[in-house]
Amino acid sequence: MGRGSVRAGAPVTGTQAAAGTDNSLTDPRIITFNPGVRPCLVRLAAAVQATTAPVLVKVNVEVNGVVSDDFDTGTAAHYALSAITTTIDVSEGGQVSVRSISIATQHNDDDLDDVMVAGYEP
Repeated sequence: MGRGSVRAGAPVTGTQAAAGTDNSLTDPRIITFNPGVRPCLVRLAAAVQATTAPVLVKVNVEVNGVVSDDFDTGTAAHYALSAITTTIDVSEGGQVSVRSISIATQHNDDDLDDVMVAGYEP
């Protein structure tokens, strides 16, 4: 059996902020981490219905869960997940400590059951 590297730090459980505070799309889920996490992995675990695809993910610059930028005009990073088992690292390979992300669908549907988020303390 080969020997692999072990990542320092433990998984961190994110906290869901109040829905609707990221106001460019309906019912986004805002997940906050304290302390910040890197890496921060977001995975689409099942097929997204055509009516809700793609799932949009945005890294927020705010740390308190009250988001001032939005999915259309914000300066934060944007990602789109549309294929099953797609995984992204929103920390850009651990370069950025992520404190808050927003997740929504393009068509204002709040069916986000199949999105998994995992963050790790650096």
